[in-house]
Formats: sequence, C-alpha cells, structure tokens
Amino acid sequence: MAFTHAGFSIPGTHESPKYGEWERAAQYNSVFGLDGATVLDGGRSRRRIDVSMWIHDSYSSADDCFTALGNLEGQIGTVGTLVELGNVSRTIANVEFLGFTLDEGPIPPSTIGWFAVVTLRFLQLGPE
Repeated sequence: MAFTHAGFSIPGTHESPKYGEWERAAQYNSVFGLDGATVLDGGRSRRRIDVSMWIHDSYSSADDCFTALGNLEGQIGTVGTLVELGNVSRTIANVEFLGFTLDEGPIPPSTIGWFAVVTLRFLQLGPE
C-alpha cells in the first residue's frame, strides 16, 4: 500500500486517511430591526487529509531513509492528484501537499529495512 501525489510515489505502509470536515464559504447577514438572518452559501471549499504512514522501501541505511524524506520534503507545496493504492483505492484531484511531521525514526532495520514513521498532511482544494 502506498500513495502517489502529483506523480511522486510515496512508498510504505499507511493507516486509513483521516478526512477533516469541509470548510464552507458562507456569509451571514442580519438587518437591524428584523428578526432572523440570511446566509449566502458558497459551498464547500477545502478540507485537510492526514495520513499516518511508515515510509519504507528496503532502505539499507539511515542515510538512505533521510534521503527519501528529503525527496518528500521537496514535494511540499505541489498540487496534483492524490492516489491511494491498496485494498481500497481512491483518487482525489486538486490536492496540495502541505508537508509531513517526522513522528519517529529513522528506525533500525527490520524485515522492511530502515523506515520512518510520519504523518503526511494534504489539503483538498475542492469537492470531488
């Protein structure tokens, strides 16, 4: 299971994405002396998508893992299509990569080589 964003592959194993609630563009109006209010609803505008992930690709050293994280850092600010690959696949267009937090690692090798635990942060810029 992995993610691809704007054609950039993010290798590893991930948990289910956490989709935030949609922000709405809305303007509320009330008039002095009248009860109630009106709303101009501009619809859904954006929402956060956070993904906890183990970044791994059989890295043979901590330096290889850091290099992969540096390449991922180079993608910050790019806008493109987010593709989730795995048992459940999903494609979402118009998504910005906001960055990631390094939660743990690089962690010494196991059966998957050196790896790091990160939280990827994306911003979906409009409804699908």
